Amino acid sequence: MNLRTKFAITTSATVLLTLATTWIFSSLLERRHLLTQLEAERSKTLEELIQICSDAWITHSDILLVRYIQTALKDPSIATIEWIDEKGSVLMHSDLVRKGTFKRSLPKKSISEMQELLSLKGPTQRFLSVGGKTIVDLASPLFFQKQPIGVIHISYEKSQIDALLNQRQKEAQARLLVVVLGCLGVGLMASFLLARNLTRPIQQFVRGVQKIGSGDLGTRLPIHRRDELGLLAQEFNAMALKLQELDRMKDDFISYASHELRNPLAVMQGYMDLLLAGKIAPEKEKETLQVMRENTRWLTRLVTDILDLTKLEAGRMPFRWELADLNPILQNAFDLFQLKAQELGVNLEMTCPPDLPLLSMDPDRIEQVLVNLLSNALKFTPARGRITISVENLKEEARLSVQDTGAGVPADKIHKVFSKFEQIHEQDPAHKVLSTGLGLSLSKLIVEAHGGKIGVESHPGQGSRFTFSIPKSRKDDPPQT
Repeated sequence: MNLRTKFAITTSATVLLTLATTWIFSSLLERRHLLTQLEAERSKTLEELIQICSDAWITHSDILLVRYIQTALKDPSIATIEWIDEKGSVLMHSDLVRKGTFKRSLPKKSISEMQELLSLKGPTQRFLSVGGKTIVDLASPLFFQKQPIGVIHISYEKSQIDALLNQRQKEAQARLLVVVLGCLGVGLMASFLLARNLTRPIQQFVRGVQKIGSGDLGTRLPIHRRDELGLLAQEFNAMALKLQELDRMKDDFISYASHELRNPLAVMQGYMDLLLAGKIAPEKEKETLQVMRENTRWLTRLVTDILDLTKLEAGRMPFRWELADLNPILQNAFDLFQLKAQELGVNLEMTCPPDLPLLSMDPDRIEQVLVNLLSNALKFTPARGRITISVENLKEEARLSVQDTGAGVPADKIHKVFSKFEQIHEQDPAHKVLSTGLGLSLSKLIVEAHGGKIGVESHPGQGSRFTFSIPKSRKDDPPQT
């Protein structure tokens, strides 16, 4: 069973349950309303009869009373209507009206019963059993000039009242049934339309995921909604775009790595073939071996950088955390590049405050970051240029920077500086060195693993300034000893 069917069934069941509950409560309320309505009709009939009897008493005319009784007797639930004076004599009875004789020859009521009824302040209702039938008797004293002149009785058969109640309830239920069926039809149609409207984007998601899974990373969902499904579609399209970018980066990585591996291997193979063929002069053999060793070292460095990058991206790089002093790290990096800088005519400087605290870090990895930044600066700084290493001792972190006076980075390419294998521009020909193109990417991941940040400020023709920070405290700092 698919999601659309499940949703439609669930919604339809909810609609049916709601309508069924509404039907039950409406029926109960309608019956209560009809009971109240019938009681009000009986009370109104009694009030009208009292008024007509009063008029008949004053005018000494029974014509209006007889006509009213004839009209009232059209109600099948009325059993009898009678007017009895204060002495118990029957002044008017519905049986006489039915027979067409108006002689007052009916037996008198008992004096005790009349006294009881005349003592009433207003209408009363009694349930009597007459001839095996339940009678609802409405009685009210009749007054003239505040003096009791008799009692009015209207008797209803309970079975006829119930029959009338049931008839009216059936009529009301028939009207309600039409409304319920109309609501049911609209509700079912709305549930199916809603199910289709909600599941159609989900089906598009399924097809999109299937296409992505089959390798079609250019898939995008044409869903434009202002709800959660629309937001999900936006995130899906953003994910597909990122996957496409990662796929492109993977292809670039394979292409670059293949190219960079093939070149030094081709050089070494060429030299080895020449050596084996005896085509290199003995005095050139040492130089040839040095070139081969340099290419071997570069290949080793490339493979090491790729492995380190993979470990860092996967969060599996082992770090040797300790509280260490920055000064020896800075000095080691400075000494490593000082001689090379002098050979290239570049002035290498370092400023470091004397009161640097111990920092929680992996000293070897932080030195690797400094070496990468200095190597990058030296590649692009021309002769008579300057490279400056500086440290700021801030409240919550130590901030290190490597600033050069090289070519700088164009504004439209500065966001690619820390990307893998990105070559922003050609390095100074006089400073030609082999580079893996991964140094800045590795540096960024190492700094972020320390809880710090790394960034670059650059202006074309004015040089660049790379800055990274090391927090003075980490959640998992080693205890001081």
